[in-house]
Amino acid sequence: MAKLKKPTVKNPQLVEAMAELKEKKTPAAEKAMIEELKKAQLIAPVIMDDVPEDLDLSDGQQYKTQAKFMMLQQKDGTRYFPAFTDWLEVLKWRNDPEIKTVVMTLEQYVAVMTRSGEASGLVVNPTEQGLVLTREKMGEIAGVTLPPVAGSVPNTPLPDPVVNPKTAFADPSSVSNPQLVGAIAAFRKKSAPETERPMIEALHRAQFIAPVRLVTPTEDMNLEDGQKHQTQIQFVMVQNGDKKFFPLFTDMEEMNKWQNPPEYQTMILPFAQYAAMFQQNGDAEGLVINPFRQAESLAMPKQQVVAMVQQRQQGQVQLFDLKDKPMDLMKELSEHLANVPEVHAAYITGMRVGGRDSFMFVLDCDPVKETRPIFEPVAQIANKYTHNNPCGIITAEHVAGKKIMKENAPFYQE
Repeated sequence: MAKLKKPTVKNPQLVEAMAELKEKKTPAAEKAMIEELKKAQLIAPVIMDDVPEDLDLSDGQQYKTQAKFMMLQQKDGTRYFPAFTDWLEVLKWRNDPEIKTVVMTLEQYVAVMTRSGEASGLVVNPTEQGLVLTREKMGEIAGVTLPPVAGSVPNTPLPDPVVNPKTAFADPSSVSNPQLVGAIAAFRKKSAPETERPMIEALHRAQFIAPVRLVTPTEDMNLEDGQKHQTQIQFVMVQNGDKKFFPLFTDMEEMNKWQNPPEYQTMILPFAQYAAMFQQNGDAEGLVINPFRQAESLAMPKQQVVAMVQQRQQGQVQLFDLKDKPMDLMKELSEHLANVPEVHAAYITGMRVGGRDSFMFVLDCDPVKETRPIFEPVAQIANKYTHNNPCGIITAEHVAGKKIMKENAPFYQE
């Protein structure tokens, strides 16, 4: 993979104007900040396809690659594009020198929001109590009217932390995460998508040992199954300079490397639990896995942790019964399927992915080598009724397909 050049842009005037606005909050300070913002070049983190190692654009050729802008999600489910005034601010947010970025102007961000309704606005330098610009404010600055945020269903906020007492207070000596330890070591040796993806999957599967203090409660803990526990839990944090981090240990051997530790007991928690805890503890800057492993420890800022958990939740598919059947859609699909001899029946149910509603279709069809010629026309018809939110299509052989067929009558049958 080719190395992308790191952006060299700096915006000292904008940084100064933002600081002035935070201090004075006057119309004059706001006007000065807006003028600097209009002139600024901002750094945008993106998810991008790998660039070929032998790429040569010296003759003026262009190389096209798919890039998706990263977003931050608030507690209420709203999402914002992060933008940074310089490279140091990027690293404060995500300490990854290999992170991919592009340089954007405010005008270009507005253009993106004109085409997409996903983001509620822009936040400049989010790690330094940054400047938040709503979609409406950005449109006002640019002199345009931006469309509202897409969808009436907001992105689902992270739930409050819930402790499972059956596993949380189990014997920590049984906890072991060799796959995660190996994945972290591979990622630290070579930071690349092919090493990052296995590490992230291992993170989500892992159970971690957390040092805690058990003290007299001010209120009951929130436990699964409606149980109550008359103990308040305080999570022990490690400190680096003036910043605090939740320590996560993959096994007791790693925890025992802690020299002169504070008095603590242990709990066993999954990775997602820490993302939820950030909502209740504003002191923590992030988390660090195996902090005393030296070269193979892994630190992650809280924004990255929360985003990882939210992205995984948004990727989960939820099926639900349709109260109102889309009669026009089912009629059009029935007319189409009547000319597809491989399909004998079709079923429909509701599908929700990332807070957006669509449909899941089950096609009872003959075995075929390639399903794409059958699935694609169905998807194209459905997209007209889902505002282009992708639908799901599976065959009757799929486990979920069998369940849907058992619980629903077919809307089409030859």
